[in-house]
Amino acid sequence: MKFRVLYFALIVGLFFTNFVNGQTVCTWVGGDAGGVNNWDIDANWTTTVGGAPAAAAKPTNSSDVIIPNSITNYPVVGSGTCVAKDVTLNANGGTSNPLLTISSGLTLDIEGDFLMSGGTLTMASNAVFDVNGNWNDVAGSFPSVDGTVKLTASADQTISCGAGNNFRNLEFSNDGLSTNDRTALTDITVTKDL
Repeated sequence: MKFRVLYFALIVGLFFTNFVNGQTVCTWVGGDAGGVNNWDIDANWTTTVGGAPAAAAKPTNSSDVIIPNSITNYPVVGSGTCVAKDVTLNANGGTSNPLLTISSGLTLDIEGDFLMSGGTLTMASNAVFDVNGNWNDVAGSFPSVDGTVKLTASADQTISCGAGNNFRNLEFSNDGLSTNDRTALTDITVTKDL
């Protein structure tokens, strides 16, 4: 009986925490007629707030983003600066791995962590991926073609890279208010500028 009460209290507590905090999760579905791969179109996302369905909306800097596997159209950052809180390329199960592309001269700016549990991140020339949290591409593919990854933070960061995943250009910067540590949990290769 104590276990049931504890279990119930834990589930209610987790639901209440997400509901009160209004955690927004945006999951990529793609396929909108106005731009099947365009990150910047609301209809390409399903959205939940506090665990409850909400109107489809593109991510904000407080949205956790999930790019799942086994869908037809994957997101392309193809206009302006796109934002998110955390970004996860989720390859668990399914028939195809997720893909995220950042087009030439454009920026994806995330306030939190980047995690690839499979899939591929591609960056065109002059593309920028600004990550304010931890970087983990151990289970995915990150071909070092071009573009710049900026690790910008107001706290310590960890970096984990998969075998053969190389940064073309890698920049570190702080928020200007503190000194932060970057800890490489795996070997890191930078093929051009550090």
